[in-house]
Amino acid sequence: MRQLTMTALVGSALAALAVATLGGGCVINDGTDAEPVRFAAGAPTPVSFEPGRVVHDVCVAVDVDHGYVRPIALTADPAQDGIGPAEGAQVADLPFADLPCPDAADGWIGWARLEWHTVSGRAVVSLDHTLTQGTTTGEVGGDTTDPGTDPGTDPGTDPGTDGTDGGDVIFAAPVGASSGQLILDGERFAGYEVDVGALTPVGSYTGLALDVRFAAAGALAAEPADGVALGLGFLPEGPTVVGSSTVGPNGGIVTDLAGHVDVFFDPGTVECDLFALLVTPDGGATDVSTLTCDP
Repeated sequence: MRQLTMTALVGSALAALAVATLGGGCVINDGTDAEPVRFAAGAPTPVSFEPGRVVHDVCVAVDVDHGYVRPIALTADPAQDGIGPAEGAQVADLPFADLPCPDAADGWIGWARLEWHTVSGRAVVSLDHTLTQGTTTGEVGGDTTDPGTDPGTDPGTDPGTDGTDGGDVIFAAPVGASSGQLILDGERFAGYEVDVGALTPVGSYTGLALDVRFAAAGALAAEPADGVALGLGFLPEGPTVVGSSTVGPNGGIVTDLAGHVDVFFDPGTVECDLFALLVTPDGGATDVSTLTCDP
């Protein structure tokens, strides 16, 4: 049996590196003894937003020039985190120019790009090097439990059929030197910025403009929050909503590509400076403001 051991951790903004090694030799499909595969990862780089999460790209290096790097488990809190591609990222023979990658001078000869979607900016990922791409697509979802509690996730239990380098992989809890796990340290989702306009007559309705932005996350600047579902509430029970300029697939209020949406009310239910408006973007905190009218 071979065991993954951690020799360093993934760094944060200082781009410290994480290294995990498959200890001992292993038997591959032709029966020969192969050298263990080593992993390293550069600091996760935030590249975009999505509702409630920050998307990072992560450069993972290996000391082989072939195959795939496959995330097989993710420990995160909250469990909405995910990492992919679940089927595995192909190993390239050059590092990525747009990402901090482990240096070839340190013996790395292959690099793969993973995409990490995170709420908290902290997670532990278990990786495997495979000879063939897996059939599962999408992302590996976050799990707030130790990924080693489910032996069915062990990719090395059947080296003759699954394309891995063979042998059993033992997972350990993410403390100290953890087996086969790298600690990801990135940017947390900082929430939304919500701008509320004034109540304005719009034809036979009363309109209200809302503009929503993703708050900045480290070097990733604030940007319009497109396609984000909004929940509206009022204190006391307030105006009757009759429609919006952009409608989601389930009929709810959702922002457009510019992070904007106009909400329309029955004018007979609207009073100025009386109601508190509660706007809750998907995955974010509730913004509270007072409904005012144009003078």
